[in-house]
Amino acid sequence: MIDSLADRDSLGRLGKRLRLAGYESQRLRALLGLKASVDVILSDIARHSLYYRDKLSRVDDEAAILFELFLLCGEVPEERWQRLDPELAALLAELELVESLPTSHRRGTVAITEYANRLFLSDRLFENGPDGLTRNWADDICMPPHASSIELRRGVQQLDVPGESFLDMGCGTGCQSQLLDFDCARRVGVDTSHRSLAYAAANATLNGVDAQYVLGDCTTYTDPGTYSRIAFNAPDSATAFAFVNTTLRDLLDPRGVAQVWCDVEVTAGDGSLEGLLRRMIPDLDGWRFDTMVDSSSPYSLSRDMIRARRLPQRTLLADGTERDAYHDALAERGVVEVQSIVLCLQHAR
Repeated sequence: MIDSLADRDSLGRLGKRLRLAGYESQRLRALLGLKASVDVILSDIARHSLYYRDKLSRVDDEAAILFELFLLCGEVPEERWQRLDPELAALLAELELVESLPTSHRRGTVAITEYANRLFLSDRLFENGPDGLTRNWADDICMPPHASSIELRRGVQQLDVPGESFLDMGCGTGCQSQLLDFDCARRVGVDTSHRSLAYAAANATLNGVDAQYVLGDCTTYTDPGTYSRIAFNAPDSATAFAFVNTTLRDLLDPRGVAQVWCDVEVTAGDGSLEGLLRRMIPDLDGWRFDTMVDSSSPYSLSRDMIRARRLPQRTLLADGTERDAYHDALAERGVVEVQSIVLCLQHAR
């Protein structure tokens, strides 16, 4: 399927057809009458699929059918599939983005996320089928834009510093490098996954963005040039700090800015977020740094919540059945607070 995404002409036509069909996240919000923002909906799309897919399946609208297939990751009966525009249906089949099931249903083979007027193909994080919601935890999965992607993008937007070059470390779908709100002559994405690189390149074609995506690891990647802006949606805090402590200094332009998203566990021994940063980044005084903290993030957990052994309603840290085990593990590690941060770094002058 990924090989079929190399067809630039077909991808260009797909983007046009999806937009003509009204495949926009705001449209999903309107169809379902949701009050939550697009950011909140996409941050936990599995939960919204669980609650609202049945309602969407009763909406006779082309966009609703597409959302069922490619965002809420469900199945649609053949007669519902036949309501799609024939050219769009043929194109989806040509690109192997749908498959026929023995039950006379169709399902998507990818997820398609529309965010900020861009379209992103990715693997599916879950399936919402006859057996209920099942998650995909494959090691090589290319995740769609989700909570951490949106929080990092918000941080990139908030920093009013233009960039002539942009490095999207751990690029995944390529969303950070393709969502830039400023002109950028050079955009490069790096990932350890060939699968993610294939998706990122396909999405660049889909979105009409000139970008290069290359294989590399955050702790060993080298480049003959430097970058004025760097963004890294780290898979975990250990990887985030490993990047800062190894290759970041050589990759960042002397006047550049790097932004690293991660969720961090502040311990009693750390005392504060800055205490944790000083523990994890030995040469922190060699950087000018700031942190953007999102206390409303589904990756955050306040001190009061930890003391009360509670979880926020929208948390992505653990589900309700794991609450006690999760709080026991936090206590064993001496964790007093979990924070979702975008760490902003510049060379100290």
